[in-house]
Amino acid sequence: MIYVPSRQIKYSLLFLTAIAILSYAPVFASPPAPAPLCRITGVIKSVEFKDAYNEACLTEPSGCPTDTELHHPARFFFDININSVSHTCVHMYPVGSVRKIFIGKDKVKPGDTFSAGQKIEGVVRSSWGSSFDSYELGTEDARPVKQVLSGRVVSGGDVIPEGLSDAPRKFIYQVRQDNAAIIKVTYTAYPPSPAGEREGNKIRLSFYAGSVKTGDYIKASGSFDNATRTLTVADDGDYIETSAGPKPRSNKRIR
Repeated sequence: MIYVPSRQIKYSLLFLTAIAILSYAPVFASPPAPAPLCRITGVIKSVEFKDAYNEACLTEPSGCPTDTELHHPARFFFDININSVSHTCVHMYPVGSVRKIFIGKDKVKPGDTFSAGQKIEGVVRSSWGSSFDSYELGTEDARPVKQVLSGRVVSGGDVIPEGLSDAPRKFIYQVRQDNAAIIKVTYTAYPPSPAGEREGNKIRLSFYAGSVKTGDYIKASGSFDNATRTLTVADDGDYIETSAGPKPRSNKRIR
């Protein structure tokens, strides 16, 4: 018969009890790793206010998962159409996309109210979602802003009726951006004339297939009108490039 000291039995039981307690102890959430601060400008598309609340798992014996925010303060939630973003954050907030961003009620400036159509600018961080650290409000800016946008051509072409051979030709293309947002890209081709040549020489057109085709990957620089979601290629230095894939290849120069 093997003799086991009572003191050893006591320590073994305490050790097993501690393991059992730790195995069933509630697990509480820890905040996600810090993300870069991003400065954005955009237009508010919708606003929703939510009162403060706590996750129901806080009252349950099993506790809460580690990847969930447990205490939700009162907040305003916005759908924001992104007009511009700091360079290091373009992958998080692509221009032309709509992103959900919130702000805590305690950070709202006295007298400020939010509504669709307002312009908003501020510093955003990602921690349990995207939130404003600071912000400024303004009215929606109707002036087009210079942008470089890209995506796949969905449809489009010459919108001028047949038979007007001596008239400028306006081309409009529907483009699905890499973030799935749909925009329009437009430019005008002019018939031979001194005035037409001056206008045409302002922009650069480089089409790998000789013209813009459905399915082409397009990259364009121009003036973006957020209200109509249209990029107009018309000014000095504006351009359109097409390719078969995401990165333009050696294209055929049109002009």
